[in-house]
Amino acid sequence: MADARKALRIALSLKCHVKVFVSETANSEFRKYGIRMALGIGSLRINDETEGVIDGEAIYLSGRGLNEMSGKETLTIREAENVHRELPVILGMVDTFINKATSRQCEILLLRLQGQNEQQIAEHLGISQAAVNQHSSAASWQQIHNAVKYFESLQFDSSC
Repeated sequence: MADARKALRIALSLKCHVKVFVSETANSEFRKYGIRMALGIGSLRINDETEGVIDGEAIYLSGRGLNEMSGKETLTIREAENVHRELPVILGMVDTFINKATSRQCEILLLRLQGQNEQQIAEHLGISQAAVNQHSSAASWQQIHNAVKYFESLQFDSSC
């Protein structure tokens, strides 16, 4: 993507969506294999615009990130210049929060990541605002929100 600052919000949204999907469908293949994601922040180049083939440093870094992941982590980051050394720690923390969240908590986190407030989520899901607040708190929404906002405030190399 052209703006690397959007990458964490999108990655967390995907993790939450998959967790809700797996719970709703009871799809044993997802339970058996799981999903891992690696964010690679670096330059990109498009090799074939008609086919949408993308290659470059960011792709290489994300591949390295996947290869270096431990058995427990499901989200990691590799940055070309390694300027923001705190990012792996922050992503590890957020990854743990989402991994421990229930399907319902992930459903609410997904909506929060999309910018909805507690009242909108309550109306959408047909539950009380207090229930949304309880699920948000149990899933560590405030810490996730702070991590996403911090990530979005960072300046990445303009060639990313």
